[in-house]
Amino acid sequence: MSRSLVRDPIGRTLVAMAFPSMLGGLAFLGILVVDAYFVGRLGTDALAVFGYLFPTIVCLMYLSISFGVGGGAVVGNLLGAGDARGGYRVATSTLCLCLSVMGILCAAIGTASAWIFAWMGAPARLQPDLDAYLMPALVGLWLMSIGVAGGATLRSNGDAVSPALAMTACAFINLLLDPVLIFGWGPFPALGIAGAGYASLTGAAAGAVVTLCVMARSGLLVALPRWLREFWADARRVLAIAAPAAAIQLAMPLALFVVTSIVARHGDAAVAALGAGTRIELLATVPIIALSTTLSAFVAQNRGAALHERVFTAIEYSIHFSLAWCGILVIVTGLFAEELTSAFSDDGAVAAPLRLYVTRVIPTVGFAGVVILSYGVLNAFERPLLASLVSLVRIGGFFLPAAVVGAALLGVEGAFTGIALANVGAGVVFYLAIRRQLASSLSRRDSTRLGEPVAAALGDRTG
Repeated sequence: MSRSLVRDPIGRTLVAMAFPSMLGGLAFLGILVVDAYFVGRLGTDALAVFGYLFPTIVCLMYLSISFGVGGGAVVGNLLGAGDARGGYRVATSTLCLCLSVMGILCAAIGTASAWIFAWMGAPARLQPDLDAYLMPALVGLWLMSIGVAGGATLRSNGDAVSPALAMTACAFINLLLDPVLIFGWGPFPALGIAGAGYASLTGAAAGAVVTLCVMARSGLLVALPRWLREFWADARRVLAIAAPAAAIQLAMPLALFVVTSIVARHGDAAVAALGAGTRIELLATVPIIALSTTLSAFVAQNRGAALHERVFTAIEYSIHFSLAWCGILVIVTGLFAEELTSAFSDDGAVAAPLRLYVTRVIPTVGFAGVVILSYGVLNAFERPLLASLVSLVRIGGFFLPAAVVGAALLGVEGAFTGIALANVGAGVVFYLAIRRQLASSLSRRDSTRLGEPVAAALGDRTG
């Protein structure tokens, strides 16, 4: 992989690496979209329930990802240094740490669900449906964290296929069971929105079994007496990386909590539209996220080889793709806005704001992608604090203020328009900054300090 990253054609390498990552991301996020599609057949109230649930679910999903980031990094470093015993022990510790923290949080959310959703503005009549879906879904999210955190350690051990298969199995089973359990096909009773929760739980259990079996076969699960005494040292090492990642991973879902509570003042139909729209937006962002993951690895390898111009070219290719992706989404949403809207709801009260979200917010995903790419590259340069600052500027400086001000001026239309303008504004600002710094760095590419030009290109003055 190192040879291909530093020798193969840049564009071909980026595409070849990003494609499988995109498929895995689609399977992971597709679960949310599939649930929303089938639950939308139950009516506006059911879809509104998903709108209120969405920030909570995404927070927990992203939290499990942060444990994967921390555990995968430590396991990879230990295995790369030849310490297989330590790497396998940390893989087990990471899984136990993730399951413990996720279990506590899921139990706390289940206990405080009435208060949480009341704070978000959910009407009391929706609370039974919220609980009916949330309880099995929380268990499913706990089990899914096995696939997420365990899959990261498997990839650090050189196995990228098994985690993808586990997540695909999870998504496929969820797709098969959703209509069966929601609408009551064959001998199964119609469970309504609770059926979606049990479908997710079953799929997550299947994915967890696959992950655990592969980890055991690979030696990444060790017996308790061999690692229990070293668990806390392992946990501290993993958390040193996972905690900053978690802060950033959770920033956007927490911002969505605020936006959802604001939109809730305009009725359940508006919340339903926001919930469905954000799911479509997540799918539209998958190619950018996959490219960001690929770009991080590419930049890290070529930075180490002092191939600065390959780094510059890859960054430019990626940014240009992200902006071109906007044009593709403009065409897709322009041609198929009606179909995308009707796929989630036939209620006119939901369709109107959802169509607005699809046609205004979704086409700006590529501009937000410029910020996502910047975040990934800065992490490749081992600048997590600067990377965190980039994401926080996007959320705190653009997303939240624009949504709040827009909602205050024009209601739901203003909130959605504000989100779109925030994506464009953040993308333009970071695009111009990167282009300016890249041009400046190219004029100093003869620098003998390893990585200085790229670090300067992204705002790192220390090199």
